[in-house]
Amino acid sequence: MPTIHELAEQAGVSATTVTRILGGDAGVDAETRERVLKLVRELELTSDLSTAAVSGSSYENARLTIDLGRRCLFNMVVIDQGAQNETGYCSRLVVRISNNGINWYQVYAAAGTRRITYCPIVTPTMARYIRLVALVPGNRPWSVAEVYLQ
Repeated sequence: MPTIHELAEQAGVSATTVTRILGGDAGVDAETRERVLKLVRELELTSDLSTAAVSGSSYENARLTIDLGRRCLFNMVVIDQGAQNETGYCSRLVVRISNNGINWYQVYAAAGTRRITYCPIVTPTMARYIRLVALVPGNRPWSVAEVYLQ
């Protein structure tokens, strides 16, 4: 699967333009949009298959999708949301997993209101993709400094 930069190069646009198009930004020229989307269709890609953080101004339902490159076995996801005085925390966080980047299964949901959030998964699981979703925003912008799998 090509990266955003490789897709941009093939389409003759910048990586920022590809990201805007895949994110649904209406401020992109129609001809450019169609050229990129045609390439996405030809390569049988979806916007969910790229590693991306997607957030609106309130960041409700903001998501971070991580492509591990291959299926990995794990039973815990640990999220370091950075130092408390520098960043915010979401009030409610969910962890979803997928093997194909299309069908997602929720494996954890809880408050994300601390610097390090431990997300134990009852049954060890194998997945290629992990998606973190900030269902309910906190008082300050949400950030993810690091993600660990155990």
